[in-house]
Amino acid sequence: MAGKPRIIDIPCEPRQAVAVAAALRAYVDAAYPRGGSECARVAREALLDTAGRIAAHAGGALPLRRRMLPQLRAALTWTLSEQGPAALEWQTDLEAVLEEIQ
Repeated sequence: MAGKPRIIDIPCEPRQAVAVAAALRAYVDAAYPRGGSECARVAREALLDTAGRIAAHAGGALPLRRRMLPQLRAALTWTLSEQGPAALEWQTDLEAVLEEIQ
């Protein structure tokens, strides 16, 4: 029996990709500050790598590892919340991507 695919494609315009990458980086800085435990450092680096790949996305289907989705959901939810960064320029873009990954 085939399991769930490890990579999923999320429809994402370049403008949305830039917004998602910025939100993910802000979340990483808040949730996984520099100097944390070894486990936190590994999570931080994995998320920053993902943010870099998202930022470079040229549009169309954005391939993401399924295992990154919970962290990405958390990052977007946090960014859109009152606890998130104050200067939010891309609320509509983030909301659209969050809806796609729910």
